[in-house]
Amino acid sequence: MTAKEILEKLLSHTGLTVNSLATEIGLSRAQALYDIQNEKTKSITPSMADRVIQKFPDINRVWLLTGEGDMLSGHDPRREPTEFPLDKMEKARALAEELGVELIPMFSEPFKGGNDGYPLAEDINEVESVWTMPDVRADMIVPVVGDSMAPTFPQGSRLAVSRVWFRPDEPLSIPFGEAFAIVLHDPDDPDPKAITDYVKRLYKHDDPAKRREYWIARSDNDMYEDFEIPISHVVGLWRVRASVAYFA
Repeated sequence: MTAKEILEKLLSHTGLTVNSLATEIGLSRAQALYDIQNEKTKSITPSMADRVIQKFPDINRVWLLTGEGDMLSGHDPRREPTEFPLDKMEKARALAEELGVELIPMFSEPFKGGNDGYPLAEDINEVESVWTMPDVRADMIVPVVGDSMAPTFPQGSRLAVSRVWFRPDEPLSIPFGEAFAIVLHDPDDPDPKAITDYVKRLYKHDDPAKRREYWIARSDNDMYEDFEIPISHVVGLWRVRASVAYFA
């Protein structure tokens, strides 16, 4: 099935025109959809597929990208994690009440699966959507960029994380070996927004003399080397409770 055929079937299913579909999925211009319809563009991009699924969660992402399988995902929101755009809050609240769970906000800023960190821009870190996750209690959901935690958390995964409150003078109290989202700020940097973040597994330092000053950050992808996390630089720590993989 070609991208044009996928788009035409999507328009038929939703009852929308090209222009109204562009508006619904938040495209500033409908030209990208017209290019698919006119076969100037031969495929639907992963980012466009994400926009469609955020608005129409019953659509199968693999089908959108490849034309393979069924158009509808068969997704059961009572059993599986479900994302709701902010304009569907009433529906999200009703489902959360039915399931007896709290809505979990998803933030726009990703956590880095890599060894260079990711510069957080707090002023644009906004809530993009809300999720219901049966049997999961979490404070927020964040996207992942990079592949250092693959195959456990591949590029594009969404992680449900809960805040871990730890005392810097008791750095050995965290559950080592678990995956964490970590936010760091160098206290010697005068810029309070100069912070970086990671998704890593944390371990005790191999050197007993350093165990109260540093944790060891380790990737699930063995192509990345371990490195030290200065505990005094940690300004935020969240434990990964669950993940939802988005495959590009």
